[in-house]
Amino acid sequence: MAILIVNKDGKDCPFIYCDHCKLEIFEAELANAIWLGDSRGEEGFRFDAGQVHKECDDPFQRAHPAPNGSRWYWQGLNHHLYMLLKNCGYDADKGKATKELLDGIGF
Repeated sequence: MAILIVNKDGKDCPFIYCDHCKLEIFEAELANAIWLGDSRGEEGFRFDAGQVHKECDDPFQRAHPAPNGSRWYWQGLNHHLYMLLKNCGYDADKGKATKELLDGIGF
């Protein structure tokens, strides 16, 4: 995952960048999470995930062919981020307070 900390307006802020074109992803709905997966679907097998603009998905896959026995999988980045937060115990209701706090200090 290309998460980079970028200083904007004097604040260090996290942003997601496309693993293909290297540009910032501004809208999760216009991007995919992608990973090389094992077609056997072994329980507990781990894969590194990347992020690409939807328009960069096919060019990225062509530039990085899947090895034999693997293939590229994808998921909309908006769904991927929701599942990621859910899997690490993020509470959306408590997240509202975090949003208000960060919005209040200009993030």
